[in-house]
Amino acid sequence: MTSSLLSPAAVPASAPVTASCTPAGWGTFTSNQLPELIEFFGKKIGVQAANEPIWKTFLKANNLDASKITKVPVQFDPTPLAQKQVDGWLSYVTNEPNLL
Repeated sequence: MTSSLLSPAAVPASAPVTASCTPAGWGTFTSNQLPELIEFFGKKIGVQAANEPIWKTFLKANNLDASKITKVPVQFDPTPLAQKQVDGWLSYVTNEPNLL
């Protein structure tokens, strides 16, 4: 399920929701969406240390091989996503998307 986030026209973004019981989701630019799980392979995903348990659970629940995805340690400031240093961003959909 993908839902569009409100953002300035210069920074269009979307976030597929990972589960209904958590506000965690994936932030990407609309020009580089990851709508299918296999599309995570070969991508750089920004993951905060505090969200490591969510990351590991996501990988396990979806039977994804972590060695095929580059996890990039980041803080909560989504600047690396805005500067396209990463392809995707694990975040709470109520937090980082609002900073973009």
